[in-house]
Amino acid sequence: MTTAIRWWPHTDDPQVASYRLRCLQIVDALKRQGLDAGIHHERDVPPAVLVLSKRYDARSLDAAQALRTRAGTRLVLDLCDNHFHVDNSDPVLLQRASRLREAVCTVDQVVASSVALAEVVVAEGAPPDRITVIPDATEPPFEPRGLARWAQPGAEWRLARLHRALQRSGLPPARRLLWFGNHGSAGAEGGMADLLRIRDVLHEAHRQAPLSLTVISNHAGRFAELSAGWTLPAFYLPWHAHSFSRAARLHGAAVIPVGLNPFTRGKTNNRVATALLHGLNVIADAIPSYAEFAACAVLDDWPRGLGPYLDDAAQRAADIEAGRRLLAQRYSLDAVAASWRALVARAAASGGSE
Repeated sequence: MTTAIRWWPHTDDPQVASYRLRCLQIVDALKRQGLDAGIHHERDVPPAVLVLSKRYDARSLDAAQALRTRAGTRLVLDLCDNHFHVDNSDPVLLQRASRLREAVCTVDQVVASSVALAEVVVAEGAPPDRITVIPDATEPPFEPRGLARWAQPGAEWRLARLHRALQRSGLPPARRLLWFGNHGSAGAEGGMADLLRIRDVLHEAHRQAPLSLTVISNHAGRFAELSAGWTLPAFYLPWHAHSFSRAARLHGAAVIPVGLNPFTRGKTNNRVATALLHGLNVIADAIPSYAEFAACAVLDDWPRGLGPYLDDAAQRAADIEAGRRLLAQRYSLDAVAASWRALVARAAASGGSE
């Protein structure tokens, strides 16, 4: 058996944040550190450690357990969402939750992306000594240069159209707000619908001093439904890695309304980090992973965040600087990759113990 470490992700779509943040960039970082890290393919030589990245369907678990039986491969399950929680009676989602309960008790190690999610994993029956918290690493802005900008002409054209619309609004960047994220997940509350939580306070703030809101997401129809009848200018851009960073920089602050529930409670600080790294201030509802940013963001105070805060340029600049320092200290790719390296070393050294 080789000493290889392989990730087996639930998707290979780079548009999916969990694949980029918790698989691709970690593999690349470990390779740079000299480790034999890569993506798993079922016909490959069995690795020493196999990381199941949000992958726990019955066939994949059976295949992973066969590798452990045949070659001693240690199995690590990486989770970044609370898929134990299902807010409806959909039998498919209930079955998914049941498989996950089996998986966390079957693998050798479970990695949770937040402390709150780790607590859920323990409550669902996984042995506490098999659980490690490894957060998302920050993802630096991506801005293609020169002719590379035209590698995705559709995304480029849509970005240019948004830029023109924002300019026509006459609003300075400081008064342009941004919401970004997935429009929603099956069986979980939240997503774009969270904007309804701040609809009234947005309208009141806009009445006091004009604002605009841009939504960068993956469902134009849902945006049209939610924004119907809004009094402030609202714009939509389909999410694309090619254009996201440049689109984000056209704005002054990110709004992150979140309804606290069993699903959102375990989420990471990914969106706060992304906003700060793109020079956006953060105005958000507080969830556990956002608490450490309380000194450099506006949490649970929408009237202030959408009012006086937007006009306080000095405070906003200081908050972005402080937030970026915090991210560099705790969530750099090197720091997070080191945590993964230590975890896989422990897993590989566990030998044949079950």
